[in-house]
Amino acid sequence: MITIGITTCNRMKYTKSLLKSLGDEILLDNQVIIVDNGSKEKGFKEFLKKESKRIGALYFCRSVEERDWVNDEYIAKNIIIENSSNDIILFLQDDQQFLFDKETLDHVVHCFSLTDVPSLDVNAVRTSTILNNTKNQRVEINLKDNKEILWLTKNNHFPTMGFFKKDIFDTCGLYPVDWPKQKEFWGRSETWYAKKIFEYNRKKLNHNIVNLKLHIPLFATVWNDPRGGYAFIREEYRYGFYLDPEDETYYKNRSFKEYLSFLKKSEKPPYSYPEIVKCLGWNFHKDENGDQIKYPQSKAMETGPKVKIGEEE
Repeated sequence: MITIGITTCNRMKYTKSLLKSLGDEILLDNQVIIVDNGSKEKGFKEFLKKESKRIGALYFCRSVEERDWVNDEYIAKNIIIENSSNDIILFLQDDQQFLFDKETLDHVVHCFSLTDVPSLDVNAVRTSTILNNTKNQRVEINLKDNKEILWLTKNNHFPTMGFFKKDIFDTCGLYPVDWPKQKEFWGRSETWYAKKIFEYNRKKLNHNIVNLKLHIPLFATVWNDPRGGYAFIREEYRYGFYLDPEDETYYKNRSFKEYLSFLKKSEKPPYSYPEIVKCLGWNFHKDENGDQIKYPQSKAMETGPKVKIGEEE
């Protein structure tokens, strides 16, 4: 049993798909904590209350007045940490979707529990990012029926999502959440925590590994803005194309058997987004090499679409 902590704000379509992709078997078998950072999207709070009650999740709804775009994500994470009753926390953001099944999730949790590394990144990213950030160095975990491969990353940065050992937070404390509301302080909590973990690892575990990447990523961001990217929130507005899924989810869930078949195919660094996702009724914007094209958020804020939250209809 793990704690699945979901942070969300004004992206009901994505959150519905995330919960559907995880499925009731996973949601009912684990502790689920949902923190809403002051959403105003019509019908979203009602949906979260109803769904949380149905699956037995802890639901925390922060007020609109509490919104703090620099610190929101880490305030929500602290709520999850303080209410987690398990040794492993899976942090998820509302724009992500699970790509496999319960057997795969249980397998990865078991593998992660056998390491002494504080965090495991399981998010699918662009091929160029994989090639730039992954060291040619791996950690092999020998299991009864197969061998799992985890990879070291060059930047060794403390991630925002993925699997985390709760002992790290119990030892190092909560995220700092009093950064000034200025652009240069965005993400500063992660940098602060990475330093804390370096100290923890050197003293307690005698190594400097903060983060590993899974050989086969388990989650992917909903990358269905036709220009490349996804709808995002800034202050009171949503930018980018905020599109419904063609089905109940944006991606097809794969089986544990497929997961193992991926594992056997190659000894290379982690699979990238183009290699792992199977879009349902749409496709992501790609370059001539088949890699994702990322439309800059700064440009999306200039060109739109731009919608004030609560005035969508």
